[in-house]
Amino acid sequence: MSNKILHHLMLDTRISQTDLSKATGVPQPTISRMLRGDTKSPKVSSIKKIAAHFDVTLDHLLGGVS
Repeated sequence: MSNKILHHLMLDTRISQTDLSKATGVPQPTISRMLRGDTKSPKVSSIKKIAAHFDVTLDHLLGGVS
C-alpha cells in the first residue's frame, strides 16, 4: 500500500487518523502504521474500507495509476 497516497488523500479531505478510523472501522494504530510505512502487507479488508471511504480504487490506493 502506498503510504504517500493515503497521506495525500487524508490531507486533501482534511481527515485525521482518528476520524478515518471511526469512519472505516480500521483501528487508528493500523492507520498510523500504514502512514509510517511500517505495515508492508495490510489486510485487504482494511485497504478496501479505506478505498471505499475515499471513493478510490484499490489499485489507486496501492499505488497504481487507475
